[in-house]
Amino acid sequence: MEQKFEFSIGLINPNDDHIEVSVAIGYSKLPLLSVANLQIVIDRTEGKSMEFYEEESIKAAKGLIKEIASEL
Repeated sequence: MEQKFEFSIGLINPNDDHIEVSVAIGYSKLPLLSVANLQIVIDRTEGKSMEFYEEESIKAAKGLIKEIASEL
C-alpha cells in the first residue's frame, strides 16, 4: 500500500536537557508541499545519536496525529 503522507525532519535544535525537532508532513503526490509542521520535544539521553532523536520525533508526530484524529 502506497503511503499518502511522508514525514521528514526539518530543523534539529539540541539543548542541554532536550532536543527540539521540526517534523514536516508532506503529501506524497506533491513532495515540495508541506501540509503541516510539528515541533516535537524529546528529552535528551546521554549517548543517543541524532538519528535516534529523528526516529523518535517522527514516532511522536505520528502518535500525535493519531490522537487528534481519534477525537474528530
